[in-house]
Amino acid sequence: MPAKSPAQERLMQAAAHTPGGYDGVPQSVGKEFIKADEAPEVNELTVAKAIRDNELASPQQYENIWLFDVRITGTGTSYRSAGDEYVYRPPEDFLSDEFLERCNGLPLIFEHPENSILDTKEFRDRSIGVVFLPYIKGDEVWGIAKVFDDDAAELMKTTHASTSPTVVFRNPESTELIEMDDGKKILIEGKPSYLDHLAICANGVWDKGGDPSGVANQTNEVKDMNEDEKVPAWADALMKRMDSIEDAKEKARANSEEEEKAKAKADEEDKKDEKAKADSEEEAKKKEDEDKAKTDSEEELKKYADSMKAENAKISESLKAMQAKFDSMTKPLSASDRDALASAQAKADSVAQMFGDAASQPLHGESPIEYRKRLAEKFKGHSSAFKSVDLTGIHGDAFEAIEARIYADASSAALSPEALPAGRLIAIKSRDQSGREITRYQGDPDGWMNAFKATGAVVKFNRFKGE
Repeated sequence: MPAKSPAQERLMQAAAHTPGGYDGVPQSVGKEFIKADEAPEVNELTVAKAIRDNELASPQQYENIWLFDVRITGTGTSYRSAGDEYVYRPPEDFLSDEFLERCNGLPLIFEHPENSILDTKEFRDRSIGVVFLPYIKGDEVWGIAKVFDDDAAELMKTTHASTSPTVVFRNPESTELIEMDDGKKILIEGKPSYLDHLAICANGVWDKGGDPSGVANQTNEVKDMNEDEKVPAWADALMKRMDSIEDAKEKARANSEEEEKAKAKADEEDKKDEKAKADSEEEAKKKEDEDKAKTDSEEELKKYADSMKAENAKISESLKAMQAKFDSMTKPLSASDRDALASAQAKADSVAQMFGDAASQPLHGESPIEYRKRLAEKFKGHSSAFKSVDLTGIHGDAFEAIEARIYADASSAALSPEALPAGRLIAIKSRDQSGREITRYQGDPDGWMNAFKATGAVVKFNRFKGE
């Protein structure tokens, strides 16, 4: 609130409590003056809350620090180029009050250390600030960070506009690594056991292939001031007006002094102009060098931005495809799909029993046609016609015919003498029309007859001479 005299305060109080105003001051202006006078004191927490509530732009400089709105982590699916893997973070494990409490005091550093987590040396070399007001924004966790390093703050407003968290999972059961049919891997992360730091970087994992978005920078946006913010301006203007009315004589004398000061200032400006003329050539050369350096820097930044945009677009497309696969994995099976999977497993199991084996179970999220193709791959080596055929691109009736032929060839191979194991019987179970289970054994008869055979013995006949 601007400084005010007792007379000004009395005038505003009278205007605020008098219908229609008082002494030329409207009642609404008097009320706004009082409202501004009673406003709470501003500190770093009130500024941080205003940034969080989108009442102030990010960043804001306060005393010796910068206050930035930064993303701590995202949820859902993203791509981690360092391990060439997709990562999924369940929202329920991160968008919680407990996780927000754990983010209080989270160290803010510049780029990740070589050994992933901080130690004494890395903390001293890389620390630039700390997170002190975490909150949930949509499906992400953000926080207001105090940045004490001016150089780092400038980079956060230009080249390093994203963040990357480092978390540790001590419990192996909290993560699950799934490998897809095409060889790609997806890591499902659970609740982390330790939050180490939040790194400022050029591109973060949770940008999800888009432009860097981990550091909010709204300094180029023009935000309308609300009425509370306008009050000091109203009050200041009115107080100056009252000073003009109450101190007219002093103003006149001050104007005379201002004229003398203006004349002295004009003389001083003339001297400065003479010196500026002498230094003009040096300043022009300095400006030319600065412009050239700025142009070179802008060209390098543009090349870097173009390359990162192309790479991010590629990652974004790959991420969308992986998200679609992950959605299909988590989608519940319909009754018809469950019946189809059970039928395929029973059919393959009847053939696998002939080899003394059993059919594998369906994988999580595997469709009936994918499961049937995987089972057929196991037996196609016994079919001379289809052992070298790639089954992934075959669909519909064509696959059903090939599948039946593969199972028939595998059954014939299982019953051939060459395929029967020595000294072993294989139980083959089937059901008749009445549903009764029939067990037949195929293999070497010695597998059960050896138990009834007498143990072999060696005899020798001694013959005497003359007999």
